[in-house]
Formats: sequence, C-alpha cells, structure tokens
Amino acid sequence: MSSCIHRLQKYFNRVCFSLALFMLLSPNLAGGNSDSQNHFLSPISLQFTDIEVRDLLQVLAKLGNTNFLLSESIKGKISVDLNKTPWQTALHSILASRGLRLVRNGDIYWIGPHAEIQTLQQFRREEAALPFGGGSHQ
Repeated sequence: MSSCIHRLQKYFNRVCFSLALFMLLSPNLAGGNSDSQNHFLSPISLQFTDIEVRDLLQVLAKLGNTNFLLSESIKGKISVDLNKTPWQTALHSILASRGLRLVRNGDIYWIGPHAEIQTLQQFRREEAALPFGGGSHQ
C-alpha cells in the first residue's frame, strides 16, 4: 500500500511539474515579456514540492529567456514557494540555498558548486594569460 501511495505521489508531482512548466512558458498565460532587458527583474511565482534542482534551474532558464550550462554534480531535490519575486532574486536565492554559484560566459551562465566554478574561473584566467589567448592550436 505504501509503495502504491509513493508511486501515486511521484506521478502527481510529475503532472504538477508539467502543468506548471506549460503555464509558465505559455506567453498568453504567463504574460510573457519579450523585452530582454527587463526580464531579469520581472516578478515570477514558483511553487514546487520536491522538484529536482536541475529541473527547477531549467524552468528558471526558460523563464529568464537565457542559457544555463549545469554541472553534472548538481543533484538533489528542493521545495520552493516564491510569490512575485524578481527572476534574478529567485535564481540567486535558489543557488545560494544549494551552495551553487554562477559565472557568465557570453550569453551562457555556467552553474555549479562553488569549488567547480572557482576552478573554472582560474582556468579561464590562466588560459587568457597565454600568448594568442591560450588554447591548444597545433
């Protein structure tokens, strides 16, 4: 009986996630804003229970009309209940709650644990210091 309830709860969470994602991404329902300069400050509302952190970040990428490159080490679930919170505040709050950081590379945001992002930044600094911008050109 307990496993049946557990399976039903997982199914219900998937259906709720799919419905919420559809509603958030639909321009007519979500009041989509095509102004790319203001979308980071546009208020959003999110309500999820035990959603995979990676799935939540993908939702935020879509809402922010931006690109995220997520570390493979991002794992776990999170519950959020945010009401009319600016997109950027929601993103930074979620990242901070999981010990994650982001670094921008052009129009892509790399997201991962603090140590990984620090290593990535160090690599980029060292590569930039090499003659001709670094890289292996043989």
